[in-house]
Order: sequence, then structure tokens, then C-alpha cells
Amino acid sequence: MVETRHGMASIDEGPTVVGQNGDQDRVQAVEKRENGDFELSMSSGESLVRRRSVVG
Repeated sequence: MVETRHGMASIDEGPTVVGQNGDQDRVQAVEKRENGDFELSMSSGESLVRRRSVVG
């Protein structure tokens, strides 16, 4: 489960990410860092960091 601004969301299946070249990748795990950023582990072995967005 991942906390979103709309509540809790399940990522058991993981969203599919389609790259510019048509490659599909699945989010396997999301880890929330102490600073609020999210690190997404992709099925390709790539690791992405999503910055916490500040609204307001």
C-alpha cells in the first residue's frame, strides 16, 4: 500500500510504465524516503526517484 493524496492505494500489481521507445516496465516496489521522496523499483532493474510534490 502506498499513501497518496487521495488516501491509500494498492500497488500489488503495479502500474505499467510505457517508455518513449515503447518498452513496458512495471513498478515492483515503492519505498518512501525520510525526506518524503518516493523511490520506485522497476521490473527492468532501474530505480526511479519521484520527488515529493508540495501543494499549496
